Formats: sequence, structure tokens, C-alpha cells
Amino acid sequence: MRIGYSGILNGAKNNTKPVTASQSTKRAFSLSYDPNNLRLFSSAKITIGDKTLFTDKAMWDTRATITAISHATAQQYNAAPNETGTSISATDRLDTDIYQATVELPGGIVFRDIDVWDISLSYLDVEIVIGMDIISQGKLVVETVNDVPMFSFSIE
Repeated sequence: MRIGYSGILNGAKNNTKPVTASQSTKRAFSLSYDPNNLRLFSSAKITIGDKTLFTDKAMWDTRATITAISHATAQQYNAAPNETGTSISATDRLDTDIYQATVELPGGIVFRDIDVWDISLSYLDVEIVIGMDIISQGKLVVETVNDVPMFSFSIE
């Protein structure tokens, strides 16, 4: 069992390996920013086993050490977890299932063999949280254009 600590979501072990169509080609995309809730969003495709689901509710969280899917999303896969872990936040300590997944992001960015934790995300109204296990593999950039923050993510 694994234990980790962070912001909204928690976990440990960074075994995420990005895979792109060409390692020498820069891949990038812009993220949507919700100024009312101070959240970043993108679309994502998540494959667990032989089932792939698409969402436009992938929230990016630099306080999360792990990537997680909601309970409702995990149930759609009907897959057996690879292992269990303990998620610890400021208010909770919960045992949770961990699945091996492929996460595909816009711009042709693909992460294979990533641990995706099954965590209640209903209070956030999102289907997946992209954590630092993925974010740290690339470059998350914030720029201000006409007093409006613009966010992008890239991998070279």
C-alpha cells in the first residue's frame, strides 16, 4: 500500500513516462481557465484495460501529487485495480483503488502506464484531476495577455 500527501489529492511514486509521436517534436496545447473558480481545464482520453473514455472535465491541480479519476468514472471501466493506496488530504484519509492507465491529452501528448487513483471528485464536478505526476513531465506556462492569464502545457 502507498501513502502520499499534497493539496486536494495525494499519492506517491512517480513512474509516469510521457510518450509522444516523436521525441524530438515539441507538443503543446492551451488550457481553459475558469476565473470564477480559479481552475484550469483540458480534455483528456483515459484508457484502462480495453476501454477508453473521453472527458472535457480534466482539471489540472499543481497541489495534487497524483492523477485521479472520479468514482463514477472508475465504475464505467469495470476493471480490477492494480493495487490500493491511502489518499490523505487536509480533511480525509481514505483507502482507494489504483488503476494502470494511458492518459491522452490534446496536442498528441500521451502518458502510458500511469497510476490513476479512484477518488471521490463529486465536490469538484470533474471526472479527472491531472496531478504533478503528469504536470512535472512537461512545462506548464502562465502568460498574461491584456490582463488575462493564458495557460499552456508542452513537452519537447
